[in-house]
Amino acid sequence: MYSWNEEEKAEEERRTHVISLESAVVQWDTRRPFNTLMKEEKLYAHFLSRAAWYGALLIPVQTSPESPAIFALLHDMFRSNTIPVVREIAADYCFFWEEDFQELLVYTCGIFTNGGNYLGYGDTKFLPGLSLQKMNSLLIHENVKFNGLGRRNARDIWGAVKYKVYSLEEREKQLGLGQQGVTTYFSPNCTPKDAALVSRFMMAYQIDPLNTRVFKVDPNTNPTFDRTKRWRNMPVLPILMKKPFPPDTRYEVRTASVEGDHGYGCAPRFDFENTEFMLTQGDYWPILKDIRYWLGRARTYAANAKEKEMITKYIESFSSGSVDAHKEGTRLWIHNKQPSVETYIGFVETYRDPAGVRAEFEGFVFITDRELSEVFGNLVKNAKTFLSRLPWPSEFERETFIEPDFTAQDVLCYASSCIFDGINMPNYDDIRQKDGFKNMAMGRVYAALYADAPTPFLSPIDSKLHAEFFTRAHDVQVGIHELLGHGSGKLLVRKDDGSTNFPSELRNPLTNSFIESVYETEETYDSLFTGFGSSMEECRAECVGLYLSLDDDVLK
Repeated sequence: MYSWNEEEKAEEERRTHVISLESAVVQWDTRRPFNTLMKEEKLYAHFLSRAAWYGALLIPVQTSPESPAIFALLHDMFRSNTIPVVREIAADYCFFWEEDFQELLVYTCGIFTNGGNYLGYGDTKFLPGLSLQKMNSLLIHENVKFNGLGRRNARDIWGAVKYKVYSLEEREKQLGLGQQGVTTYFSPNCTPKDAALVSRFMMAYQIDPLNTRVFKVDPNTNPTFDRTKRWRNMPVLPILMKKPFPPDTRYEVRTASVEGDHGYGCAPRFDFENTEFMLTQGDYWPILKDIRYWLGRARTYAANAKEKEMITKYIESFSSGSVDAHKEGTRLWIHNKQPSVETYIGFVETYRDPAGVRAEFEGFVFITDRELSEVFGNLVKNAKTFLSRLPWPSEFERETFIEPDFTAQDVLCYASSCIFDGINMPNYDDIRQKDGFKNMAMGRVYAALYADAPTPFLSPIDSKLHAEFFTRAHDVQVGIHELLGHGSGKLLVRKDDGSTNFPSELRNPLTNSFIESVYETEETYDSLFTGFGSSMEECRAECVGLYLSLDDDVLK
């Protein structure tokens, strides 16, 4: 039994994993920017938004095993019953106090905002603030409708996950791999050692892991697989299976695509480091099929041939699982300068994969703010001058700075576990080096989120100054972070013929010694730094932003 002090400590820790009732819920009004569009542009934006929101259903699946069930239950309950009806049932039959009901609403908003029960910022698990007994009594009550799932199915789903929803074992407190945390990018029996082996295999066969998941299979456990997938046109790669392998050394690498196999009879199998690897397709296919449909509807209203081809390549990528097709669509997106409706969709950010190479779904639809974009345009024009003021030799920069598209955007749709106020894309480094990138600033998001935020450590005079200038100061910081932070620097590469993209006399500015380590062909920032890659890159961009934000010419 727990002692009283242990119970107090457990409750105190539990409360640190509960979202505060003081958390703000911001209503984002998109009518003004949407009404500036022409009819065809509105239809284009609408269907793109449908594709993004259907794709957002992937995020709970990519977060934790229980997240899809929690999302489905809460979403269906509040679609099938109005909030006043749920409140009345909760108070009259389930012994809810008003604070309990507020805890329910805050938890529900947390699930919808983060795409699951782990925070998008921080990757830590959050729990309902109300008791399991009260949550249980509400979700199984006969007066609560579940028009989508059906009451019996809803009860079964809740029964299967309710203890996991409230559980806070050490491994469950955060996202991670093996005993370090929870992930759905790898099966629960995978360890960092397994992840390293899979990474070596995929690098050896030049298979991009961006839209994959990994499952470690023990043949003796007779695992159940999803056999609703369909197979078509999977290339047969070399070194197929020739001999049996011992148990617990078989891996399935499953690619997200509409197309897939009916079973594993025709899936390519490989012998790598005395281990069996199997490549399958069709992961997430029901959701990807909906994304593909709505992208097809949007394509009809694209403004130009470049946009139509871009959408076509995205459709091809979701259909076949081809990362190369998505890259081709991305190149077209980069060269489609300052469209009225800005959009990007796919497997984008690798923050949540413990190995740092598999990406979470993201989709957004923005409307370009022409007036504010002109201000950022001036920053782009002077980018070369500002880059020269960074504290390292010019040889660390690209030979030719490709001026990016830098625009201010109003958010129409943002389907992601994290809402950023500035974006620098794409994350494909080979494309960034050759084709450039786009910068987008969504300052109004930041202003709306923090306009009424308390400033407890500021005096009344400083608080007034903060309210007056924080949005403009933030725009400067975001602009430099995205344009000159992410946009600066280059990978020092040694090509297959031994030549490099930098002079042999180049020295490390920190040690003054010659450059000793470089990237080899096909190596990327993420493939080498893995789980640290995204964090390192964001820190680098932030340091550049802070360094240049005090430059008088930048501030002009």
